[in-house]
Amino acid sequence: MEKKIDAVKLQREIRLKLAEKYLKARDKELRELQEKFGHLKKKRGGTHFR
Repeated sequence: MEKKIDAVKLQREIRLKLAEKYLKARDKELRELQEKFGHLKKKRGGTHFR
């Protein structure tokens, strides 16, 4: 079976693009993430039993 895309190469390219975007406007990027996902609460995982 022949690969149609190289997933590792694609992931690296996407990661580089996102890193460049983040480094150019860090404050703007953090504000955008806060607006999108700020309403979500961290779940406390009570999986350890005593």
